[in-house]
Parts: sequence; C-alpha cells; structure tokens
Amino acid sequence: MVIPYKELLKHYTQEVLSKGDCPFTHIPDFNNVSKDIEIFPVQRLSLEDIYVDDDGSNQSRTHGTESDHIGDLVESHSAGIDVTLPLAAVVKVDNGFGGTPYRLAWGYHRYFTYMRLGIEEYFFYIIKANPVELALIQLVENETVIPKLPNKEEDIINTFVRLVKSEVIANDEDAIRDRLLKTFPLRKKLSRDRIAESIFARVQTKLKFASYTSPKVKKWLQQSVDSKLRPAIDGNYDDRNDMYGFVTSQGDLYRTFYRALVKFSETGKRSYVTSHVKGLASGHTIDQQRMQVVDEYTTVRSHYAKALGKDLNFLTLNGFLPQAVDAEPWYKVVPVNQDMIEAEVKSKIVTGLPDILAES
Repeated sequence: MVIPYKELLKHYTQEVLSKGDCPFTHIPDFNNVSKDIEIFPVQRLSLEDIYVDDDGSNQSRTHGTESDHIGDLVESHSAGIDVTLPLAAVVKVDNGFGGTPYRLAWGYHRYFTYMRLGIEEYFFYIIKANPVELALIQLVENETVIPKLPNKEEDIINTFVRLVKSEVIANDEDAIRDRLLKTFPLRKKLSRDRIAESIFARVQTKLKFASYTSPKVKKWLQQSVDSKLRPAIDGNYDDRNDMYGFVTSQGDLYRTFYRALVKFSETGKRSYVTSHVKGLASGHTIDQQRMQVVDEYTTVRSHYAKALGKDLNFLTLNGFLPQAVDAEPWYKVVPVNQDMIEAEVKSKIVTGLPDILAES
C-alpha cells in the first residue's frame, strides 16, 4: 500500500502511534543473528535527535552512502511510501554525539532522503543490540528478504499492449499514463515515460503531446523541417546565422550554457539553443512548462552576467520544438518573444548585481 509521505506525517502523530494505530506492517526479524535483539514499536522521532556517522557506524557500506541512490529514493518517496516495506532504525544511546539520544542503526540512504525532502520528523524502529549484533544486522538488513526479478520494461510494455488491444485499458494517452502511474508509483518517471512511448507506438495511440529523444529530434529535422528553417543541433555550426546550435530539454539548460561558453571562448561566436519539455506535469499546460524553461534560461544567463560582470549573451533561446499535436505547425521551431526575454534578463541582472557590478 502506497501512501503520500505528507499524509503519513499529518495523520500518524506520536500520540496516534502510542494508541497502537501504526500504518507500517513490516516487522523485522533478526533471530538468525541473535535471539537477544529487541525491537520496540515504531516511534516518530526528530531527525535532529539522531546521530548519523555514515563513515564509522555504517559498517556494511565500505564507501558510505551513494548520492545517486539517494536521488532515486527522493523520486520514489515523492511518489509515496510503501508502508509494507521496512523502516530505518535507531539505537538508544546514553551519551550521544552533541547530546542526541539516538544513533542511526540502518537506513542511511533513507535518512538523507528525508533531509533532502525537508522532512523534520519521521518513523523509525528502535532496537537494542550489542555492537557485534548491530554490525551483522546491518548486513542482513541490506539483503532482500525474498529474491525477486524486477519487471523489465519490455514485460510491462507487452502486458499493457495486450490490455489495450483487448480494450481492458482505453487506447487513450491519459488513460494509459494514469494506469502506469497507479500500477508503478515507485518506478522512475523516466522509465514510465519510456514504457508509455513504446505502448503508444505499438497500439497507435493518438497523442496530444509529442516527446523527443536525440534520434527523434534528428528525424524531425530530416522529415518535417524546411532546409531553410532547419536549426543546428549538437553544437554544429549554422552558417546562415553564423552561430552554433544546440537542443536541450527542460532542466538541462545549465549544461548547454557551459558548452556555449566554451564555443564562445574558442571561436568568439555565439550559440543558440532550441528547447523542449520532457513531459507534461499533472495540472500543467505546455505553455506553462515552456515558461519554466524561459525562467530557467533568464536565471542562468543572469548568473553568468553577475559572475562575469557583463551580459555577454553568448547563448540565445531560439525557441521550442513543436510538441502540441494538431495545435502547432510541425515544419518550424515554435518562436519565443525575444523582447520579453531580454527584459526579464535585464531585470534579473539589475536586481541581483552586487554594487561593484551594477555601475558597469
């Protein structure tokens, strides 16, 4: 059962837990390590009360926590918490570091995930074990209880294609995406999007929104765009405009800024970038998400201007790849209001420049 973490924190106070109402159903069993280990009822604790020694206490992880795994957990926890899975655990200490009453026993990645999400209190097992037992528990806890082979994307695609063809699931973009989200809430969004795209292609779903991969961008350029309107991509030179061209997706503009800066320093020539949004967020329109890209562009550009002391404008936002099916012409880039962008950049530079730069 998956419950949003904000809902868990709102409803299950320590008082509610004390009355025996606990949503977490998993009960750890470490009898294979020692029958003397004690596990107490789930408690809601402040993260500030827990001492975390990732280098010393986390004996089962030679290299400590991994930032990529924490990033995966942030995405997973944002989608909801599976209350059938184990929680992190603490041991009570008499003289903890800085006076903290608890020390983290296991769940280091989960602890740092809570911090990344801005969670101040969360649910933990409290255990009692000696140092040898604790070291062995950390190893056992990292093992899967029952070996499983996770679903491969192709398995999910094939099943959904059968369900759509048999009309169990409507051949509709929203219906397919909604069912994927409900069925696999903890799977990475990137994976769900890949699965959805493959399903759409196989059952010929009529789409409202087109997404792009690097090969699809090249296909669009070759098949749909007039050669006189064709933008450059991959940092290639556009001799018509005497600029270099890039394509990037929402959230990745900062990388393109760096690549354009390198081009500018090597050649003295400016670049442009054509952007696209990765997918429509729930409750958002494509225009709203494109405005987020514009905000990202003006923000990063203003940061470069503040750092360099001058707005060199070495990267221009060229526009957007067409994505609104049946609502936008497919033979050209969707333009942006350059006057509006320049005004926004100027505003962000003026309001954010230190005094030493504001006069230049």
